Amino acid sequence: MNETMTVQRSLPHGHALAALGTARQLGLARILARTTSRYRQLALTAIIAHIINPSSQLGTARTLSPATAASSLGKMLN
Repeated sequence: MNETMTVQRSLPHGHALAALGTARQLGLARILARTTSRYRQLALTAIIAHIINPSSQLGTARTLSPATAASSLGKMLN
């Protein structure tokens, strides 16, 4: 009897979406840099992550990592 179990994970999404939507309405990405770049995306992600869950840089990295994510923010902003 060899049964396979698949673990699926559901991440909190509402608060991350609300914070990202507010940042977009304010034009925060454009304030950070005029052109789209990886650095602008990383800065925006770090700011929103810190608003959602204030922690150290390592703690923020852990909450954005797919394996230890605390919200869907990392997935939304790659």
